[in-house]
Amino acid sequence: MVSANERTPLLDSPPDNDAPEEQPLSARKSFYSIENRRVLYTIASLCLVLFIFDISNYIAVVPQTAIFEEIVCRDYYSSGFSVLGNTSGDKCKIEPIQSEVALISGWRDTFETIPALLVTIPFGALADKIGRKKMALLGAVGCLLSDLWVRTVCLFSDIFPLRFVWFSGAFQLIGGGATTMSSMIYVMAVDVCPPEYRTTSFSQITAAGLASEFLSVQASAWLMSKNPWIPYLGSSLILITGLILIIVLIPETFVPKDESLMDTSTEENLTHTAESPSWIDCSYPRIRQHISNLGPVFRWMRRNVPAMMIISSFFFANIGRQTAGILLQYITQKFHWTFAKAAFVISLRAVGNLFVLAFLLPTLSELISRRTRLAGEVKDKLLSQFSVVTIILGYILIFVADSPLALSIGVILSALVSAFTVTARSILSSLVDQRHLATVYTGLSVMTYSGMVAGGPLLASSFHWGMKFGDPWMGLPFIVAAGLYVVILLVISMARMP
Repeated sequence: MVSANERTPLLDSPPDNDAPEEQPLSARKSFYSIENRRVLYTIASLCLVLFIFDISNYIAVVPQTAIFEEIVCRDYYSSGFSVLGNTSGDKCKIEPIQSEVALISGWRDTFETIPALLVTIPFGALADKIGRKKMALLGAVGCLLSDLWVRTVCLFSDIFPLRFVWFSGAFQLIGGGATTMSSMIYVMAVDVCPPEYRTTSFSQITAAGLASEFLSVQASAWLMSKNPWIPYLGSSLILITGLILIIVLIPETFVPKDESLMDTSTEENLTHTAESPSWIDCSYPRIRQHISNLGPVFRWMRRNVPAMMIISSFFFANIGRQTAGILLQYITQKFHWTFAKAAFVISLRAVGNLFVLAFLLPTLSELISRRTRLAGEVKDKLLSQFSVVTIILGYILIFVADSPLALSIGVILSALVSAFTVTARSILSSLVDQRHLATVYTGLSVMTYSGMVAGGPLLASSFHWGMKFGDPWMGLPFIVAAGLYVVILLVISMARMP
């Protein structure tokens, strides 16, 4: 009997003759051929759904910051500014107003994340029992209700204080919100893709999100020239469209392990049962049972040090995704630009990331695989380290930039956080048994969104103190972010692959 150690998988590995690396090259090349219609359809559907949801998110980033600023500015001067008009001028760029906008945005992210963290792990365990699609749909409903609350507060800001947007997090209790939905997207990709194609599929899914970022930011900037409320309210309609697409397009990828051993007729019956569970399966005793099943997973994670180190790195990596709002304020303040003009620089981040994920990362991954004998997780570790170093350089350049060109280059470099998350997820997937992927990936989302809990107030506070110290220190949040990525680089470098 083989003794267990910290690198022992939670469940036994499949026999060698089933291992993906034993497949002939011709078989691997035909993975995305017409014969694999289920894989192609699933990945394409996931990309489309993520594309729509990210459009609804990114198209609202710039107008939301502008609307928040205008409401705070109106309240500060008590001069009857019209919230339905165009964005405010230089008189709103003073430190008290900008600090309040950063504070509201940062703490809103925090308060929206905490409730989701309370329910994400149980919902992740539930997805390992009743399916991924149902949990993704429930999370999308929570996102929609949360967004509608924020827009209601802004529309009736003469009745509700703007800080009431902090209560939007209560709706994240419904399905875990974006935390659960994002984890289910990647888990469904893992369900249908063999290990050697995970990095490529992750890149394609993430690239779909980046394409939506570029298009939506440009569209948002154009619509804001007419009225910031057009893209802001339109984002909710787009979110509803994405919810409908989950119902119509996304297939259920979860197949109970015992089901694969049954004959075809039994398989169809079980599939029907898995797709149509009774409501009693979601009752409180059943949820408690699913939570109790997490014990072996957590015990394994304590023993598997490399996996835990990879997971912990996502806590810090999420800081890079939170700098968009601060970056908008930073650009408009530093160069005296309008929000619509500053949005162009934000869109450059998506262009750089799209190139890396759609072309550079898959090409490098394939080149390393063909030219070296490195294991997949070792290859992904090298790519992760390269991405993190580039991100650090980008944040430093944003801090010291004295021209729009230098700042734009820094934005493009710092945007490689998406490339890092792709390769890091691939490493983690190789360390986890597929039966527990939904649970572990949900835990990964918890770690990611925990970074949001800490990162929102941290960046808002550093921006406040940077403005207090004077113009040279206005970019203090980006130095803080660079320091956090130095920690990530150390963590990734110390993680030993099996």
